[in-house]
Amino acid sequence: MMKRLVAAATTAALMALSALPAAAGLAGMSERPDFAPAPMAQVKVERRAGDLFTARELGQRNLMADDVVSVTLLPSAGDAAMRSSRDDS
Repeated sequence: MMKRLVAAATTAALMALSALPAAAGLAGMSERPDFAPAPMAQVKVERRAGDLFTARELGQRNLMADDVVSVTLLPSAGDAAMRSSRDDS
C-alpha cells in the first residue's frame, strides 16, 4: 500500500512539473525571447561613384568617378553616409 502511495505521489508531482512550461507559454513567457529585428527604413540616395569607391573598385565595376550611383542609406549609418570621406569640409 505504501509503495502505491509513493508511486502515485511521484506520478502526480511529475505531471505537475511537466505542465509548468506549457503554463508559462500561455502566460506570455517563452523559453527563448523573440528577437525580431526592428523594421529599418530604407532610403535610396544618389552619390558620385568616386565618393564611394576606390580607383580599383571603379575599374572593377566599369564606372567613372563622376558616374552617379544609387545606394541604400541604412539608418545606423546616419548622416556620416551622406558626407563623403574625401570632402574637404
